[in-house]
Amino acid sequence: MKEKHGDIFTVLVGGRHVTVLLDPHSYDAVVWEPRSKLDFHAYAVFLMERIFDVQLPHYNPGDEKSKMKPTLLHKELQALTDAMYTNLRTVLLGDTMEAGSGWHEMGLLEFSYSFLLRAGYLTQYGVEAPPHTQESQAQDRVHSAEVFHAFRQLDLQLPKLARGSLSAGDKDQVGKVKGHLWKLLAPARLARRAHRSKWLESYLLHLEELGVSEEMQARALVLQLWATQ
Repeated sequence: MKEKHGDIFTVLVGGRHVTVLLDPHSYDAVVWEPRSKLDFHAYAVFLMERIFDVQLPHYNPGDEKSKMKPTLLHKELQALTDAMYTNLRTVLLGDTMEAGSGWHEMGLLEFSYSFLLRAGYLTQYGVEAPPHTQESQAQDRVHSAEVFHAFRQLDLQLPKLARGSLSAGDKDQVGKVKGHLWKLLAPARLARRAHRSKWLESYLLHLEELGVSEEMQARALVLQLWATQ
């Protein structure tokens, strides 16, 4: 195909047109094309519903971005950085001490993905309780590990979810995992957590202004956990 059509070509697969980019140097040029030529909005909405079961009324990604951007700048960014550092220590050093004095071997991807997602989750979605005590930090490790393991199960199925190619057994398993994540990230449950990020507070307010139900808010928060990690 490359010899015949070059570095960029479109094929028809399963009734859908798929554009293939083989030259990594062309990615930026394509992505930054004006919306009149390339609009990701419709496809983003399609994937939000197919993968995460999220339906947001009057969804406007530009409006959402403008509202969330201030929560990731200046003093808010410094607060996130400080919290991330603290939470990395909580999950990394705590797990090391609880594992005992012996060595524990794991793959590099599992190591980095697990600890970064768990610390990122605690940073954005809040911790067990202030102040940081050994007991509360131990609870944060247990809870963040539960979130990570459930999220990882879903993450492994994302390509099949996007293609709509899950088997019947996989669909049942994914449904159970999603349901578990929705309970873990339910707004009412998160409201009891301490040191929630300004980003989370602003995002929940944005969803409330859109008239989104709490059930759909939980689904949107799972989507955001994937998007922000």
